[in-house]
Parts: sequence; C-alpha cells; structure tokens
Amino acid sequence: GRVDVLRKFRFLPEFPVCSDSDFWVRVALEHKCANLVEPLIDYRIHSNSITKSRKAEVRERKMSIAAYQLESLHVTYDERDLLNHFRLRKPKNHEFDADAIAWTRDWLQQLVAANQKHSVYPEAEFERAVGERWCAVYFACRHQQSSPIDLFDMPIRNSTLRYLAKAIPLGLRYGFGVA
Repeated sequence: GRVDVLRKFRFLPEFPVCSDSDFWVRVALEHKCANLVEPLIDYRIHSNSITKSRKAEVRERKMSIAAYQLESLHVTYDERDLLNHFRLRKPKNHEFDADAIAWTRDWLQQLVAANQKHSVYPEAEFERAVGERWCAVYFACRHQQSSPIDLFDMPIRNSTLRYLAKAIPLGLRYGFGVA
C-alpha cells in the first residue's frame, strides 16, 4: 500500500534541500503518479526560504536530480547539456539565441525518443511535458523579442499539440495562462 511506498522511498540525507523533488522522482520511476489540478495546500514564499537562502545548493541538488532522470532515460549528456536542461525549468529567466533554440528543439526531441525507446515515463504525459517546455521557450523568446521560433516545429509538433490540447481547456476553465 501507500505506507509501504513511503517506507521504501525515504528522504535521503544527501538531499538536505530538494528532498521532496528527489523523493517524487524516485517514486515516479516505479509507481504511477499524477498531479492534481486543484491545489490542496498553499506554499508560502518569503525572502528567507531555503530556495533563496541556499540557492547554490538547491541548484546543485536539482541538477543532480535531473542527471538521475537523464540516466534513467539512457540519455548521454555533458555538463553543457545538463546546465541547459536545468535552465529549461524557467525559460523566461534565460536568453535564447538561435543556437540555444536549436539545442532546445533537438534536446527535447532526443528526450521524447529516449522515453519512447525505454518507456520510463507514460508517453502521453511525457510528451505533454516536453510540449509545455517548448511552449515556455516560445513565449520566453516572444517576450524577449529574440530569435523567432516556430511553435509547431515538426520534430516536436506532436508534443506541443498534446500539451496545448490539455492546457487550453484547463486554462479556460481555471483562468490561467497556457505557458
């Protein structure tokens, strides 16, 4: 049952920060998980939060979690790939030139192909997540007025359409933006 899952996947001491992220990544690799549409708790943001006060440590731990996920997908990466992958979490905070856009498109397609080959994550949900990242990069580029990108670029068109097919009705229902 659920208690057995909690016992098996304990918080790891090497994650004094980001322990919740690490926990859910490890659980999701072996068990079916889902996000609820409606929030069940409020998250308080303040200037003394761990995310702000231990920023370098949080970044290091999140990158190690990303590395673990990429290894689970059998994706080969270098430090540049890992850093760029980490930046895709919040594209609006980063500049995207033509090379970064090309890398992002190719990287996201590589992730989709790896997941299709190794079936690590449910395919439809994984593709929606990839489409969400591509849309976030698109809107970041539009906001920055940097290199224009094609939202429906052929290599990740299906991922983008899967994301939009789910995001637009939810956005209309709950009144939030798509990307």
